[in-house]
Amino acid sequence: MGIGPWQVIIIIVVILLLFGGKKLPELARGLGKGLREFKNASRDIKKEVEETVLDEEKTNDAMTKQGYSTLGDVGYLDGEGYLYLTDRKSFMIISGGVNIYPKETEDALVMHPKVADVAVFGVPNNEMGEEVKAVIQPENMADAGPDLEAELMAYCKEKISSVKCPKSIDFEKELPRHPTGKLYKRLLKDKYWP
Repeated sequence: MGIGPWQVIIIIVVILLLFGGKKLPELARGLGKGLREFKNASRDIKKEVEETVLDEEKTNDAMTKQGYSTLGDVGYLDGEGYLYLTDRKSFMIISGGVNIYPKETEDALVMHPKVADVAVFGVPNNEMGEEVKAVIQPENMADAGPDLEAELMAYCKEKISSVKCPKSIDFEKELPRHPTGKLYKRLLKDKYWP
């Protein structure tokens, strides 16, 4: 199902109302850039869906016993019945038999004033199966190094259980994000897995 002429007219009117002060060529360039970013995001989503559909194990993992499909979100209900989504099952780190959800570690680390962005994931560990690894985008790349690593590890241990804190931290100038804001953890994680 495509967009009809009336939808196009409505979209143009809304854009003109929102960006009426801009010159039309600038508006067209901005609209073209936005459409390209949307197209790239759509292509990434399509690829992810195709990988899941073509992988029988992933497809089966995405189905409940009742036959419903699921995205693999993990959460809990509080005492009043509100649902809180905390992470994705596929992001879970299993270290020495302990299930660790990286979102909690990311939420703790990103509150540090020297951290601009953070990604947490599991990396191989011969004894524990996996260990917690953080990749940090510091506010100032000049701060990156062993001192900041130690400071962030201590800070994390003050906020959450030490089991959930990273055993090591690497620093990147910028974390790989899609223009929509989605973090590409897989690009980071692939560097550490054989």
